This record gives sequence, structure tokens and C-alpha cells, in this order.
Amino acid sequence: MNLLQALDLIKDPNYTTIEQSKHLIDLGLPKESADMYYKLQYKDVCAGAYTGLDECPKEGTYYLDEPLLRHTNPSGTYTIENGERIDLSGVKDKLKKTDIPCWTVGQLIKIYLICNPYESDDDLIFILTSGVEVPDLCHFIITHLEYIKPNFDKVNEII
Repeated sequence: MNLLQALDLIKDPNYTTIEQSKHLIDLGLPKESADMYYKLQYKDVCAGAYTGLDECPKEGTYYLDEPLLRHTNPSGTYTIENGERIDLSGVKDKLKKTDIPCWTVGQLIKIYLICNPYESDDDLIFILTSGVEVPDLCHFIITHLEYIKPNFDKVNEII
């Protein structure tokens, strides 16, 4: 079985669930390395509008089913803070207190490759191509990260 055939066996989604995201945070993965996030919403009973929040109200809150991509500011963007011009090019959106970070499969693979303490990634390729069915690729990579117990200090390379 080749890698493309193996990837066909893997089920969606192609991003972490809320539970998987919380588990990655517990493992020590920096939240800022996430390339997506789950946004907290609430229904304004008076206006019937749905609004994003910084703080969590007591009633009517829920997380969006689908995570949102974190945007990277394009080159040339800036802000003025205390009279100083601050370059924002290449800076990702900040996560709010109530946001739950979410990682795509691609981001998890980058993190795995950066943090793998072994010389080779042959073990990851072997397991992927062995024909063993996994619930989803995120689950597989998270399980493998637990096994290799990586030092996530190197993740700053992709933040």
C-alpha cells in the first residue's frame, strides 16, 4: 500500500475536534501554533443576532461546529500604538480567551516533523501505509505525538 492509498482509508475531518484540541494543549502544544480556532457564539435573545464573544455569558452560548481559519495579516499592514507604528505583516490573528485553538492535519504534520526527536520519519510513513484503519488522521498524529513525547519548544519555528 502506498501513502496515497493509505490516506484514502483515513476518515474526515481534516482538523482537530474540540476534545482533541484540548488534549493537545494538555500535552503542552502552544495554542498560538494553531492555524484554526473554534469560536464561541451566543444568541442575543432581544435582537436574534449571533455574535462572537471575548467573555462567556451564562446562557445561550455554543461553539461553532466548524472551526474558522486564523488569518495572517498581509504584508504592508500596520497599526499605531502609543504613537509607534507596529508592523503586522505575517502576524496571525490573536486568539480570544474563549476561543479554542484547532489544528489542521497539515499543521499537525509540520509540528510532528519539527518536534520528532528521531532522525527519521519512517515510523510515521510505515504506520500510515500499514493498512491499519485509524479514526482520523488527527487522532493518529496525536497518538503518535503522545508516544514520542516531543519537546514543543521547536514549534516556535512555525508560529
